[in-house]
Amino acid sequence: MKKDEIAIIKDIRNKFFFPEGIGIGDDSAVLRFKESALITTDLMIEDVHFDLSFTSFYHLGFKIVSINVSDIYAMGGDFRGFLFSLGAPQTISDEDFNELFSGIKDALNHYGGFLIGGDLSKSDKIVLSGVAIGETERPILRKGAEPEDLIYITSYLGLSQAGFYLLRNLSKESKKIVKSIKNFDLLNDFSESFLSFSESFLRHSEPFIGHSERSEESYIKITHKEGDPSATPQGDRKKCNCERSEESNAKVLNLPERKIRLKEIKEILQRHLMPAARKPDKFRNNAKAMMDISDGLLIDLHRLCEESGVGAEIYIDEIPIHPEVAQVAELFHIDPMKIILSGGEDYELLVVSDKENVTETGLIPIGKIIKDKGIYIVDSMKGKLQAKPEGWQHF
Repeated sequence: MKKDEIAIIKDIRNKFFFPEGIGIGDDSAVLRFKESALITTDLMIEDVHFDLSFTSFYHLGFKIVSINVSDIYAMGGDFRGFLFSLGAPQTISDEDFNELFSGIKDALNHYGGFLIGGDLSKSDKIVLSGVAIGETERPILRKGAEPEDLIYITSYLGLSQAGFYLLRNLSKESKKIVKSIKNFDLLNDFSESFLSFSESFLRHSEPFIGHSERSEESYIKITHKEGDPSATPQGDRKKCNCERSEESNAKVLNLPERKIRLKEIKEILQRHLMPAARKPDKFRNNAKAMMDISDGLLIDLHRLCEESGVGAEIYIDEIPIHPEVAQVAELFHIDPMKIILSGGEDYELLVVSDKENVTETGLIPIGKIIKDKGIYIVDSMKGKLQAKPEGWQHF
């Protein structure tokens, strides 16, 4: 960095105006609330949460805002302000620094919030910390689900994890191409742009659901029929013909050099690099309990049920499979349901309601709340099996 901290903060202050109170410049920001205040925080650390070989600083700026806003939306709130703290090596370039704040600004414009403060520090690696502030008339908690309530999700799951599997196996040149993308919605204009895979991939062959001791099987094999790849989550949900490998140990697959059209995988790339938080305006009045799916469906549903003192049944045939997730699963011999049930960082919403007509708002029913504690997978072929709450955990 060529500028000192005083000049850097002055530049940031000039770029981010806060009209609803007092923002950058004082020891604390001043916000004026009419309803209950919501405050949440999330942290992103280099080599733990992101890989700079395929993630740009613009992506990081957009994502640190999105993952914090998602928690505000998960409580039924409206986003108001954002505090951002950065730890970075002195060697960070002006270009990367500016791209980071460009991503933050575009995300704030997208969600309608304002940067109101933060902090800067020198560190060995890139560390991003965000605090989102919102307000709501009625906070929607994880506690509130009751037996016979219905379980909904806002859209497809597993896209971020599928994107991660793909990104980490791209060639160096392809990773550079991905890092240059800021607007994934424009990729349809580049129908002949391709990405290349590296030659080897570590097969993930651990069971995708850890069952209780009652089950003698180490996994469930689920086969979905091929369907229309353009189907929506509300349409044909059985469109993957991927089957679980019978091998029990991970091994390296020697794959030939392959290429794939960039526009055919844009949604999984975008979900991992620049996820968008789901605003609950259309259904929050009908939600009894809610949370965002940041660590995986199974583990996050387990957390919601623990808070509510209930259990849940998930109907495996009702869970939609995104065509791009199915494509990655087939390319790399990964069970698609492993990705969907335990893959994290989707930031869709998990909604519990006693209303059936909320499907009119786009919500997708995938199960129901039950009295018996535990998470159960209900499969038309295998019956009802208890599942372990698998997903992302730091410790």
